[in-house]
Amino acid sequence: MGKLLYDRGAETDASTTTVRLFMEACPPFRALVYALIMSWYDLGVRDPNVGEKFKAGGNDLFMSIYLPYCDKFVTAEKNGEQEKCLKEVAFLAGLETEVLSYDAFCDGLLVTA
Repeated sequence: MGKLLYDRGAETDASTTTVRLFMEACPPFRALVYALIMSWYDLGVRDPNVGEKFKAGGNDLFMSIYLPYCDKFVTAEKNGEQEKCLKEVAFLAGLETEVLSYDAFCDGLLVTA
């Protein structure tokens, strides 16, 4: 998946080694690759009756490119799928970003006397 994206953007036929090095050096690209693989797995590989579901939409998953740039990524999506998927992407991509819902973020801001 990474090679397909890299080759298309660079308009070249890069070696697998080059793409792996780029994925290691470029966390936003790495996160996007994991997000695309997650979508592909959920929609095309996973048995619909078995395994964990990852139902975030395409736009929600493309937000994965922002994960390396922030300590906290806050989502206000009501069904929680973006939060769930981006948490998994952050984990798989080796990112330290905390992904949380808007409600959880607001709860963390409450100051008690």
